[in-house]
Amino acid sequence: MNPIRVHAIDDHALFRRGILEILSRWPEVRSAGESETVEAFLDSPPNQAVDVLLLDLSMGDCLNLDKLPAIHARLPDLRVIVLTMHNKPVLVKKAVNAGVQGYVVKQSPPEVLRAALRRVSEGGRYLDPELSESLYQLLLDPECDDASGYSGLTPREQEIFRLLAESLSAEQIARKLFISKKTAENHRFRIMQKLGFASIAELVSYADELGVI
Repeated sequence: MNPIRVHAIDDHALFRRGILEILSRWPEVRSAGESETVEAFLDSPPNQAVDVLLLDLSMGDCLNLDKLPAIHARLPDLRVIVLTMHNKPVLVKKAVNAGVQGYVVKQSPPEVLRAALRRVSEGGRYLDPELSESLYQLLLDPECDDASGYSGLTPREQEIFRLLAESLSAEQIARKLFISKKTAENHRFRIMQKLGFASIAELVSYADELGVI
């Protein structure tokens, strides 16, 4: 059996090196390098072929799902596993709809990633078992998000959430709602914290799935 050649894209160097160290322990897997961004991967493709790409969901203010068409245009046979800290059902759904073959959360043990690599490299799909409960709830009621999501925000936070999703800055929100910039920034911080998002790009994607923008 040929080894599974894996390339990792993540903007945290220590995390990338840690992933490559884990991959080196598995005889059926071979590292095919690492990149800090999707652009770096596409501009300087690895010297060897890649079977599976490990892709962080978001980096900075960019949602990497938006870059999948460019990846597949260059490498149409490449299989993609999202490796992320986010387990929101709507983001999982968006990733699957965007064409990824696997979704693994960073909190999971290494053996989950190993199982995902095996399944995806064989042509299948893989979703992290940790997602099963939240996805089950989404299937039961597609219109309902859990209490930690949008419905768990206060009315004021929901108002500011919608403005953030429209790409308004804290200063613009402050002027629109007649509050101080500091208050707007505090609301933004609490909203991001409650939803578990690291970037506005994730918030915008979530808002789009909910249909609030």
